[in-house]
Amino acid sequence: MSTTTTTTIPHDVIVQRAYDFYALGVLRQTTLAGADNQLTMGWFADLKTKTDAAVLLPSYAQLRAADSQFTVQRNAHIKEARGLMQDLFYYAKKAYPQDTAPDEYFGHSKYTRAGSNPVEVLKVMQSAVAALTTRYDALLNGGMAKEKLDRLIGLTGLAQTDTTSQRVAEGTTSVATSNTGREFEELWNLCRLVAEAAVVAYRTDAVQRRLFLLYPDGPEERSLTLQPGTGAAPTIKALVLDSMLSAGRRLSITIEAPGGPVRVLLHNPAMPYSPDGGTALAATDKNKPHRCKAASLGWVQAGDQELVVINDTAAKVCLKIRVLEVGE
Repeated sequence: MSTTTTTTIPHDVIVQRAYDFYALGVLRQTTLAGADNQLTMGWFADLKTKTDAAVLLPSYAQLRAADSQFTVQRNAHIKEARGLMQDLFYYAKKAYPQDTAPDEYFGHSKYTRAGSNPVEVLKVMQSAVAALTTRYDALLNGGMAKEKLDRLIGLTGLAQTDTTSQRVAEGTTSVATSNTGREFEELWNLCRLVAEAAVVAYRTDAVQRRLFLLYPDGPEERSLTLQPGTGAAPTIKALVLDSMLSAGRRLSITIEAPGGPVRVLLHNPAMPYSPDGGTALAATDKNKPHRCKAASLGWVQAGDQELVVINDTAAKVCLKIRVLEVGE
């Protein structure tokens, strides 16, 4: 079973809202602290520091671009080695005219089966270079130039180094991406804390309260994409909604699900849930989303803010979730 909890808000939106809440909050700190006493001036200063730091974090695309350079280099070395490998197979027959299929000493058939798969091609190259330790002189006597043999050995080493560097870089990127995700998650949670305090502090002042909406330009809209799953191992994704829900609050849910219905559940993210639970929702027609009351999706009480989607079909699923305004 694959389970992922995802914050789908773009990072630039998180940063901008954090700056907004800092600027708005320091001017209203006393009032906000009346609702939540941890919202001191020092707390807002810390919010500003963390937001400044988030601006400097590299994007996932930037991290992946650095990784891909090793792949490009490796593939270039393998491409250059293709002609040398073909020469190797040719001269193997010259070096061992009495032997049956001497090109197989260097993995000719495996090389052919590897096709364009660079990882498999590199494995054959490494085996061929290993065989050269005892057959180098025979190939020279068979007519293969020393420069070609040495270049093939060198290219194989370079391609292996690039492959190792790529894997190390990918591991570093995975850690960096995970750390970056946690930092943005933390920043968004700080924004959420200010927004929730503002609801209490300005309960009778809609103008002030609206300044601290997490989504100031309209109702909350989110999206999720789930890879194919199976009944035995469903794909599960979840996100925590920021809109304050009640039993009658409606959600508009558009679903692309060619493999059949998916299951949707609202629950408290601090509590466990059954992967067999949830309300089954079928794919929607164009401009005809599901309009579900929160209670129909499992909402019971305040805090049931996590929307869980369970896909046990053999097809990819895409959802768009919109929390409708109260009364819609």
